[in-house]
Amino acid sequence: MSVLTLPFELPARVVRRAADDLGAIARVARELPARLDTLDARAARVQEQLDRALTLAESIDRRGESVVELGSRIEARSQAMIEIGERVLELGDILMERSTLMADRAKEVADRGADVAAALPTLQRAVSIAEPLEGAVERLGRAIDRLPGGRPRPPQVPGEAAEPAGERNVTSTDEP
Repeated sequence: MSVLTLPFELPARVVRRAADDLGAIARVARELPARLDTLDARAARVQEQLDRALTLAESIDRRGESVVELGSRIEARSQAMIEIGERVLELGDILMERSTLMADRAKEVADRGADVAAALPTLQRAVSIAEPLEGAVERLGRAIDRLPGGRPRPPQVPGEAAEPAGERNVTSTDEP
């Protein structure tokens, strides 16, 4: 490049560069609608995916709310079950106390039963001794009732049968 041609070359270079830039702008301008269509298509697909994601998120939110509600119900029922368990434990303690008391009393009954069983032969012997004397005791009681100052006889109601002699009840509390 020479100094003399410099003033002419500079505008020519600028013009050439401007022409190249205009060519590049024209090429980009021709490709721009296709690229914009591609970007629009991509934006539409992204929007569809965002819409599906939003719908899915709303569904998850609803399910989450129902899970939270179910958790609350489970918690309430588990609390009720704990309370029932505590009451069952209390009743079990009461039952254990009463069963221990019943076992103690059953032991006492068994001990007394053993005492009665041990005394049974003596009682049977006493009954066998007293049985032949039963008639004599009844006759003696009737004879004592007839003595002066003896027990008065109950008045007879008309139509009632007299008390049989063998079935009169003579006790020690009936004495005057």
